[in-house]
Amino acid sequence: MASSSTPRIRTYKAGGAINPLSYVKLSTSSPGSTKNPVVVQCGAGDRPIGIAQNDSAAASGDEVEVALPGGGARLTIKGTVASGNFIKSDANGYGIATTTAGDAYGAQAVEDGVTTDILGVEVIIGEKYNATA
Repeated sequence: MASSSTPRIRTYKAGGAINPLSYVKLSTSSPGSTKNPVVVQCGAGDRPIGIAQNDSAAASGDEVEVALPGGGARLTIKGTVASGNFIKSDANGYGIATTTAGDAYGAQAVEDGVTTDILGVEVIIGEKYNATA
């Protein structure tokens, strides 16, 4: 992993199946009756809170370490990503390069990669402001 900073990690409970090294968001029922925040898998274009750092799939109720903004992380990507690209969630929570103004992203690549690569990224939550940058 070529991440340039130390990950900023918080542990959450999974509110459903979560793919390894993929984007997660807070559950709409979070924090629930137990007052413990719950995360679920991001879908296409969802705004993430961070990136699950589990090396295998997590099931509902499992603990998931989530890399938060302000630190580095590992992220599984689909498609081609170049260093410096902002990366959004695909339908399965994996990272793909942003292409459209208004895309919500959750990370910036610090190395190049192609489908199924695990990239070092900086966790940065934002929105793409134009189609060329």
